[in-house]
Amino acid sequence: MLQRLFLSLMLVLSLSLMGCDGGSSTEHDSISNIASQDEMNENSDSACEERVWEGDFAALSALGVNALSGITTVTGNLTIAGTALVNLSGLECLQHVDGHLTISGNALINLKGLDNLTTVGGSLTIAGNALTDLTGISNLQSIGGHLTISATTLLSLKGLESLESIDGNLTITANALLLNVKALSNLTWVEDIYISANPCLVSLEGLNGIASSGNIDIAANPLITSLKGFENLETVDGFLSIRGNISLSDLALDALESVGYDFSVKNNTKLCTNVVEQLANEISVDGEIIITGNKVCH
Repeated sequence: MLQRLFLSLMLVLSLSLMGCDGGSSTEHDSISNIASQDEMNENSDSACEERVWEGDFAALSALGVNALSGITTVTGNLTIAGTALVNLSGLECLQHVDGHLTISGNALINLKGLDNLTTVGGSLTIAGNALTDLTGISNLQSIGGHLTISATTLLSLKGLESLESIDGNLTITANALLLNVKALSNLTWVEDIYISANPCLVSLEGLNGIASSGNIDIAANPLITSLKGFENLETVDGFLSIRGNISLSDLALDALESVGYDFSVKNNTKLCTNVVEQLANEISVDGEIIITGNKVCH
């Protein structure tokens, strides 16, 4: 498992060097009711009857994933980690994970097999796989906890077009090839937003449905030139931090009315200080106003 995780992380590093063009139960493999390949195919071809796995499930190999064939609900946490699988074929019946869903350190190139998944009651974490998009979870509508996407080879978030709400945080960080977040266009609610250290990310368009949020931190995304995507954002209940985005020149926060805590805009070397100051004067800020390290314009 550690060897596969190491190879996956090395893949992320090597692809980032190519540039932005893209150029609790443990392993359940030994349980007696693992479905045969024939049973898997039969389940895939027929309507899924309700079958529930009670408790947590950790699939650490192909056999572990196969053991969930025909299951419609996992009542606990589901972890798929360190496998050599390229997709999740066999999980076509899975509709609900009541706890956390973690998919990390696999050889996955897509998430096909999770096509009928509609809800994750806890957090969804996707980290360190070989994915270029999230094809396969296009029916996912709600996440009860956090959505974390980190250290992936994703080019886009294609596959998340049906996602409407995240009751926890949206964290998108250290994705070496990610270009945009357009697939989040139906998202209307998220608690906090953290988008940082995505070296190829050029746009935040796709977040247009967000009118209010808790904390927002946009940091160290070197190719973002505008915060367009947040043009419908009206209220930030917590802090708003925009820092270290070296190409950012346009805030595009035309609808913003209030920030409930600190308003901090720092070290965006192409963003005019007077533009930031004007915005700070036009909105209500209950915390500290911090404006430093931006461009001096006349």
